[in-house]
Amino acid sequence: MQTANFSNGGQGGLRLRLLGAAAPQTLVTQSKNGNPALVDEYLIKYMSQNASYIGAATIQNNYNIEDMAVSAVRLIYANHETTARTINKASVAFCWGIHTDGFTPLNSSGVPDNTLWVPITSATGLVNAASATGAATPNFDRAYTATAWQAVPSVGSGLRYMLIRTYGQITQTSLSGTLSSSGVAGGAWAGIDQGRHLTSCYKYASDGVTNPGSWTGVTFADGVCPAVVQVRSQTKGISLVGFGDSLTQGYRTGADHDSFLFKAACLASKPQAPVTWANFGVAGSQSTNFYQEALKAISGPHKPSVLVFPVSSPNDPSATTQATLDASWARAQDIAARCKAAGIVPVLWGPTPFYTTSQPAVRAQRDRAKAQCALSGTLYFDAYSVLENPSSPDTLNPAYDYGDRHYNEAGAAALGAAFNAAILGPLLAA
Repeated sequence: MQTANFSNGGQGGLRLRLLGAAAPQTLVTQSKNGNPALVDEYLIKYMSQNASYIGAATIQNNYNIEDMAVSAVRLIYANHETTARTINKASVAFCWGIHTDGFTPLNSSGVPDNTLWVPITSATGLVNAASATGAATPNFDRAYTATAWQAVPSVGSGLRYMLIRTYGQITQTSLSGTLSSSGVAGGAWAGIDQGRHLTSCYKYASDGVTNPGSWTGVTFADGVCPAVVQVRSQTKGISLVGFGDSLTQGYRTGADHDSFLFKAACLASKPQAPVTWANFGVAGSQSTNFYQEALKAISGPHKPSVLVFPVSSPNDPSATTQATLDASWARAQDIAARCKAAGIVPVLWGPTPFYTTSQPAVRAQRDRAKAQCALSGTLYFDAYSVLENPSSPDTLNPAYDYGDRHYNEAGAAALGAAFNAAILGPLLAA
C-alpha cells in the first residue's frame, strides 16, 4: 500500500484513505522528530492581487484555534515586491478571549493580560528577500522567510484564540480573494470556519511588539498578515489551499471570495478536526499563472495538506481549443505528481459549465480528467455534475448563474456541500 507524509517528517499518526482511486492510497499524519504532529495552519496569504506599501507599522492578526493543544508555533512571511522588506520583531499570544478593543488578549479570568505575549525571538531582523519577477503577473512570485519554531507554554484548557503581532516594513494588501472575516474591533466569531482568521489591524510607525500595552488607536482592515502560521499540535486536521482563477476565488459570491472551497471548509471543520482554508484563486488568472503559484506552495516551507487545482481555465487564450486544453491538462497532471511526491493530497477539479453554447472539447476535458484521475489514484471533483443545466448541456444551471456564467452564492453552497461529501468528509473520517 502506498503511503505519503500528510504533514511533515516523523512517523505514525492518523491514517487517511483517499477514496475513488483505482488502488487505495493511504496518507499518514506524522509527528516530527518525536514532537507532537505538525498541524500546518495554512491560514492566509500575505500578498494579494493589489498591494500598497505602508511603511513601518505593527500589524496584528487574530485567529480562532478552538482548544487545539498547541506546543509550538512558527510564522512564515512572504514578499512579492522588487524591494526587500524587513520584519523586525514578532510575538504571539494564546488566550481565552479578545478584549472589545479588538487587540488585547484576555486571560482565563477574562482580564486583559499583555503578559501572555511570547516573543518569536528569531523574527528580529528577518528580511524577506525580493523575488526575481516581483509583481509582473496577477499571481505574484513570492519569496518566503520563516521564523524558528517557538515553544509555547502550557496554558490549560478552554484556549480559543491565537494573536500574532509583527513590527516591520509592512505591505498592506487588498481583500481580493484572500480572506473571509470582518475587520471590526471585537467582531464576533460565527464559528470555527472561515479559514480561522478573525480580524487584522495595524498601527503606523509604532513598535507594538516590544510595548504591547501602549498599542492604541489602531485601524482595522483585512488582508494584513503573515503568509502562513504553522503550529505543532496533537490535534489532527487538514489545511486546504486552492489555486486557480475567479472560479476558485469565488468571484460573484459573498464579498467576491467565498468560494465553494470556503463553503466546504465551513461544513467540515470541527473543534478537534480543524480544516483551515487559504484562497489563492485570482480573478483573471490563466493556468500558466496559477501553475507557477502552485509550484511555490509545493516547494516552499509551508506545504498544505490538500491542494486543489483546476484542469483548465476559461481565461486561457483560445480556451476551448484542443491544444490549449491539452497544455492545461499537462500542467494539472504535473501539479498532482509533484504534490504526491511532497506528501500533499492533490485534488483536481473542473472545468465548470461556463459557456453559453455546447463546447465538446471542454466536456471532453472533464471526461478525460475523470478517467485518468481514476487510473492514477488522484482525487477528482466533478463540478459539471453539480452545476450543469440539465436542459442545456455544457451551460450553467440558471439557479446557480450570477448572470455572467460565474456561479453565484447558491452555486458556491451546492459545490461546497458536494466537495465536502466527496473529498473532505472521507478524508477526515478515514
